[in-house]
Order: sequence, then C-alpha cells, then structure tokens
Amino acid sequence: LEIRRRGFSAVALLGTRFTMEDPFFTRELGEIAAIIPDREAREFIHRTMFEELVKGIFTSETRAEYLAVIRTLAARGAQGVVFGCTEIPLLISRAECPLPVFDTTLIHARAAAEFALRS
Repeated sequence: LEIRRRGFSAVALLGTRFTMEDPFFTRELGEIAAIIPDREAREFIHRTMFEELVKGIFTSETRAEYLAVIRTLAARGAQGVVFGCTEIPLLISRAECPLPVFDTTLIHARAAAEFALRS
C-alpha cells in the first residue's frame, strides 16, 4: 500500500534468504516488481543478518556492502527498497540510503497504532 501510494512499479527487497526468495512476499506486492539481489549477495545478506545484525554487530564494512547491493538493485530498476527485517534499519539509515526506504517494521507499527486508535 505504501509503495503503491508512491506510484512505484519496482522495489528492491532485502531480508533473510526466506524473505527474498519465498514467493509469499513477492505475491503480496502484486503488480509491483520485487527486485532481489543475486545469489551471492542474498547469501551475504542472510549470513550477516544472523552472524552480525541480530547480535548487535553493525560494521562499516557490512553497511558499505549493503549499500552497494542497494545501488546495484537501483541500477536494475528498483525505485525504492523494502527493508524486510527489523535489523536492517539499525544498520542503514534512511538518510544514507540511495533509494526511498520502506521499513516494514515502521509500516506495521504505524498500521497497528492507526487500527488501535480507530477501535
């Protein structure tokens, strides 16, 4: 919904291997194309997610590699990037990201708050 409001037709999708490869997430995007990293980059993201990020380890090297992946996906046509795991926004700020960010944690939290306020 957030992506449709912006009028985007293609977004990068980052997260665990399951998030990037499982058809559930791309199916939920409907007509919006989900552009995922190549196999090597998916493995890097998945590995660092569990070996570093979930342990609170955020290095400049890992940040630089994630940003390089995002730039590659932008060159492949991504107009924005979906941060599909809670740890990614802890590594990369919106300000340093070369694409508009769709932070699923923030999107879900806002939706829950709006729902609660309507009840």
